[in-house]
This record gives sequence, structure tokens and C-alpha cells, in this order.
Amino acid sequence: MSPATQTRELAAREGDGIQVTLLWHPGDHALTVSVEDTRAGRGFRLAVAPDRALDAFYHPYAYAAEGTTTNHDNARNRRNQRRSVHGIGAAAAALPHATTLRP
Repeated sequence: MSPATQTRELAAREGDGIQVTLLWHPGDHALTVSVEDTRAGRGFRLAVAPDRALDAFYHPYAYAAEGTTTNHDNARNRRNQRRSVHGIGAAAAALPHATTLRP
């Protein structure tokens, strides 16, 4: 895979069991914010506009309330994310509203 299509981590933070990551998907021209609650074993992913990316990174739950999220269970999705992290940009950017992924 060429460097131009690889997902890149732009920012990450963690506190009280919550991990937040801002990802850039250059091949898809997309940005996503991933939130993982390691205590509850749940998380979600947001497709965000470039001009709102940092705001969504610092306030992901406010953006999640707007309904543009992908929900997931951590255990299985973390394995799948490691395998297919380079392919999530197009799918996340194409989300019209909340979508639930089931194992």
C-alpha cells in the first residue's frame, strides 16, 4: 500500500478509560474521530469535516449526539480495525447518519 493511501494518526488522547483518536485517510480525503471506552468495551467512529476535525476531537460526544456515528463493540472491532484500518475512510465518510455495526 502506498503512503498516500495509508491512514495516519493526527492526534490521540486518553483519560479515565476513554481513548480518542483523530485519523486522516488521504486516499479517501476523509477525517474520522474514533472513541473507545475501554471500561465498557464500546466505542464509536465519527466522519468529520476538515474544518470541524479538532473540535470533534476535543468534543466527540457532542458530535455523536448529532447522529453521524458508527457504533461498535471493542473486542471484535479492534481486531478488525487492525486488519482494515486503511479501508475505513470511505465507509466512514459515506455515513449519512448513525449506523450500528454488529459482530
